[in-house]
Amino acid sequence: SSSSSSSSSARSGALVGSAQHLLKLSAHHLTNNAQAYVEREAVSTLAQTRQTETTSTVDALATRVLSLESQSVATEAYRKNITAELLRIEAKVQDPIHAGDIAWMMTSTALVLMMTIPGLALFYGGMVRVTNVLSTLMQCFSIVCLITVEWMCVGYSLTFSEGGLVYGDYKRFWLVGMNLTHGHPMAPHIPEPLFVAYELMFAIITPALICGAFA
Repeated sequence: SSSSSSSSSARSGALVGSAQHLLKLSAHHLTNNAQAYVEREAVSTLAQTRQTETTSTVDALATRVLSLESQSVATEAYRKNITAELLRIEAKVQDPIHAGDIAWMMTSTALVLMMTIPGLALFYGGMVRVTNVLSTLMQCFSIVCLITVEWMCVGYSLTFSEGGLVYGDYKRFWLVGMNLTHGHPMAPHIPEPLFVAYELMFAIITPALICGAFA
């Protein structure tokens, strides 16, 4: 019976040792599995983080590219507007004649002429005796004809051409070199012939006013 007890104790001890050894192996295996799982999770999390950062960076770059494209389009449109404005200004500088100024100057020229004929002629004609009315009218009309010829021959050139301190030079005698595409420096927005006609009206009415002194 004592040998039986000893053999049972030995078997029990062997079983306990085997169990302990199995527990140690299981614990070691579980530890290795846990470490591997943790490492896989860490790698996965790092990959996801990097992917998220990469996606954010790509989105930021795409937004920046769109912004630069918008700025480029706006800059191109602004450049085209500036170019068009410069071309318009250049065309205006090269051809400064303005239709509105022409229309108004023609109207003003006609109005000033009407101040002399018939305005001033009838005004002075009403201030004299009946026998002198026709004479007064003809004096005003003669002044219009005479000053017109004199103005085209020498008057305009001596008055408005560039010359000395007192009067101009002979460059515009008989209106030489004048055309409809250029204006006088004093009136660059209208053709020079129209400027000549406008100033002629005042050259006409000035001596016509003197008629009232001896009519």
